[in-house]
Amino acid sequence: MSVYQKRYTGRDGRTCRTRMWYAEVRDHLDRVQVVSGFRDRAATRELERRLRTLAALRATAAPPDARTRAWMESLGPRLRARLTRADLIAGPTLEALRPLDEHVAAWEACLRNRRRSERHIRELVRKARLVLRESSATRWSEIDADRVEAFLRRRRETHGIGARTSNSYLHAARQFCRWCVTHGWAAADPLRRIQEADVKRDRRRVRRALDVGELARLLIATSRGAVAGGMSGSERALLYTLVTETGLRRSEVVQLRVADVSSDAQGHPALRARFETSKNSAEKLMPLRKETAARLTSLVRGRPPWSRAFSMPTWWRAAETLRIDLAAADIPYVDAAGRVHDFHALRVTFGSNLARAGLPLQVAQKLMRHSTPTLTSNVYTVLTVDDERRAVESLPSFPVPDAVPDSEYRRIAVHLT
Repeated sequence: MSVYQKRYTGRDGRTCRTRMWYAEVRDHLDRVQVVSGFRDRAATRELERRLRTLAALRATAAPPDARTRAWMESLGPRLRARLTRADLIAGPTLEALRPLDEHVAAWEACLRNRRRSERHIRELVRKARLVLRESSATRWSEIDADRVEAFLRRRRETHGIGARTSNSYLHAARQFCRWCVTHGWAAADPLRRIQEADVKRDRRRVRRALDVGELARLLIATSRGAVAGGMSGSERALLYTLVTETGLRRSEVVQLRVADVSSDAQGHPALRARFETSKNSAEKLMPLRKETAARLTSLVRGRPPWSRAFSMPTWWRAAETLRIDLAAADIPYVDAAGRVHDFHALRVTFGSNLARAGLPLQVAQKLMRHSTPTLTSNVYTVLTVDDERRAVESLPSFPVPDAVPDSEYRRIAVHLT
């Protein structure tokens, strides 16, 4: 009998039946499993039918369908624990039934174990949580590609974000989904079919690189300027020089320590990018020019190793400080083509100067600390018409041949025919 009420002997000696109904099934190992049901016989019979489905899935190692997964998610914690002890719900399936908030917390802890930078982790988790929350997904089965795509489209239309920012939200959610798949909590990424927004057709902020003359004017005007952003003019000029020669990001400059001013194995001056401050969480020694290394060493001389190399405050607004110095150098923040030169554009200047120097793309990629050369060439290398003209002028020249007589033309034509 698959659904029944247990019998027991009462105090008066009579045989009684329990109010609760019980479901009895044979699992995938041919063991008899008895699960407490409900006081309603029909509801217990429906439970028994569901248990048979779970046993069949465990026997074939097949994933549950959408309706079965939704039913498992609706179970109470006691019944779910009972089915797990009975091995009717496998461990990975049980993990997938947990709320997404618990999975995101586990993912965040895993990112920290991989020694990712704290700023990168916070931003990544924030974007993933926002995508899941705004698409009304609280469990894995509720992650829907159409709802996520609609949220990203809404975000672009109502909040005015660009394609690159929209893609960063999608990348964060996808990274979380791929992590769940890797850990065996899901069979496939439900967001894999969403196409990224076209960055080339929707670029909200196009940065430009400074040419040699503009950069020289900026450094001269800055060195003569007053205190701004908590730093003197000479210190800011050194900072701009360092960024245009190493490609340091704003977060890396703020967290730069005295101990990071170092040297490589051959004794050449270098700057250490620590893993906790780098965007890719990788430590690297970046070569320094001797003049810049000497100025930087003079700046930090006498300070303890753990102190910061530059004296800007932690809330330092790099863009505002740079705009003051650009105005002093009579360099427009936005040029006639609508391109801006913010603090991150100094990194673009670094990449563009590497290209102008004729260095191989692989060398530029390593110096920029990029994962792919495509990012180096397509985003951080901004060349102008003058660069193209100089490239053509650098081509080898050939002597112009003397005019060939008509008789010679006729002889060649007859020979060819």
